[in-house]
Amino acid sequence: RKYLVLCQCVINFWTQWEEPRKPLIILPYVIIMLPCIVAGAVIGVYLNQILPQLIVLILYVVVSAFSTVKTTRKGIKQYKAESAARRRRRNHELQPSPNQEGAVKLEDANEEKADPFLVMPSRRALALYWTTAFLIWVLCLIFPLLRGSETAESIASVPYCGGVYWFLAALEFAVLIGISSGFIFVKRKVCRVVQCCILEVEIIFTGIIASMVGIGGGILMNPIILDFGLNPQQGTATNAINIFAMSTSTALSYGMSGYFPGGDDMWIVVLPFVGGIVGKLV
Repeated sequence: RKYLVLCQCVINFWTQWEEPRKPLIILPYVIIMLPCIVAGAVIGVYLNQILPQLIVLILYVVVSAFSTVKTTRKGIKQYKAESAARRRRRNHELQPSPNQEGAVKLEDANEEKADPFLVMPSRRALALYWTTAFLIWVLCLIFPLLRGSETAESIASVPYCGGVYWFLAALEFAVLIGISSGFIFVKRKVCRVVQCCILEVEIIFTGIIASMVGIGGGILMNPIILDFGLNPQQGTATNAINIFAMSTSTALSYGMSGYFPGGDDMWIVVLPFVGGIVGKLV
C-alpha cells in the first residue's frame, strides 16, 4: 500500500505541475488533517493492544460497511450534481441570454467564495504551505524514532512504557493538535472555523479507528473531505499526501525493527509501484 500511495503522489505532483492554475492538492486541508490523523493513530495503536481482538474485528466490519455506504451515497450525489450541471450548461449554450449568463457568473462566484481554500494560492502562500506540511512530516518521523516501540529501540535510549516514553507520546499528540488548531486560528478570517474544527475531531477519530483496525485512513477520510466541496480528484490527491506521511512513518518503524524486504524480495516494492503508475495513466 505504501508504494501505491507513493506512486499516486508522484502522478498527482506531475498533474499539478502541468496545470499550475488548477488546484489539485488542497494543502490547507493537508495541514489541518495530517496532524490530526497522526495524533489519532498514536491513541489507536495503544487501544489496539488493549482491546480484545473480537471487538477490533467487529469494529473493522462496522467501519468498512459505514465507509462503503457513505462513499456510495456521496458518489451518487456527486453524479447527480454533475449531471445537473451538464444539463444547465447545455441549456445555457442552446438559449444564451444576458440574464442567464449573469446568473451563471453569480453562481460560480458564490461557489468560489464558499471555501477560499479551494482557490489556487499565490506562490508565496504555496511555498509556506509546502514548508508547513514538510515540517509536520518531519515531526511524524522524529517522534517515533525518539519514542521507540516494543520491537524498535529508541534512538534516545528511552525505556519502553517508561515515564519519558509516555511524556513523548503526550507531547507528540499535543504538538500535532496544536499545529492544526493554530493553522485554523491563523486562517480564521478566511476559513470556515466551525467546520474546520469539526473536521479536526472527525479526522482524530478516523486516525484512532484506522490505527485500531489496521486499515488505511483513506477509506475513511475520502467521504469526510468530499463533504467540504472538494471534487473526487482533489479529495484523493489531498488524502494521498496524508497517507504517504503516515506510511513513511510506519515504514521507518518497520525498518528499525528489521522488517524491510531483502534484495531478493524487492519485487514486492517494484511491482506495486509500476502497477500503480500504469493504473493512474490508464
